[in-house]
Amino acid sequence: MKDGYSFASKDNGCVISKNNIFVAYASIVNGLFILNLDDAPVCNVSAKRPQVNELSPTHLWHCRLGHISDNRMKRLHDDGLLTLFDFESYETCESCLLGKMTKAPFIGFPERASDLLELIHNDVCGPTSMTTRGGF
Repeated sequence: MKDGYSFASKDNGCVISKNNIFVAYASIVNGLFILNLDDAPVCNVSAKRPQVNELSPTHLWHCRLGHISDNRMKRLHDDGLLTLFDFESYETCESCLLGKMTKAPFIGFPERASDLLELIHNDVCGPTSMTTRGGF
């Protein structure tokens, strides 16, 4: 919704639109809205990736299935659940790499005290009513 999409209940389903232009329709089945992914491709619009029609089906299914691993996708393909795959043209997923990063590099400069008592570290937690094992 913050990207400008609007949702309206219509004809026993949900119409998704942006700037009064139809985007997709999700019909209701057993109390759930079902979006036909063949008519409305799903991809991360904020990622710096090629346009939808340039993406390989392998990458689209990788995104649709929550960025699952290559081995899991190959097992689903071998089981016959996913078809029309081209693993040779499948590029490394930038979102997966960013999600596995644990720490951003530190660019700033640390504060250094140049005079006595210029920088003070203080414990602002106490006093507490709990006694330690040593009775303190």
